[in-house]
Amino acid sequence: MRLAVLIARVLVGLLLLVLGLNGFFHYIPGSDVIPPGPAGAFTEALDAGHITPVVSGFQALIGVLLLAGRLVPLALVMLVPILVGIVLFHVSFDPVSG
Repeated sequence: MRLAVLIARVLVGLLLLVLGLNGFFHYIPGSDVIPPGPAGAFTEALDAGHITPVVSGFQALIGVLLLAGRLVPLALVMLVPILVGIVLFHVSFDPVSG
């Protein structure tokens, strides 16, 4: 069981670190494509308000904390608002596949 927790923590940490750093360096092709319609307008509003770099920074920070194994409960608490935002975005703008 401890091995499964360690593997899950490392995988989630790597995912968050890679995607968080992608918000700054844009090394994943196609990740800067703005979706059409209201989802695109919302995404552009987040970019214009400089919210996207803050969220990307928090993602990278959470990833580092999870990979380091330090302050893991704090990292998980910090992750909850990001996950809620992701779920609400997809439920609001794409209810069929969300």
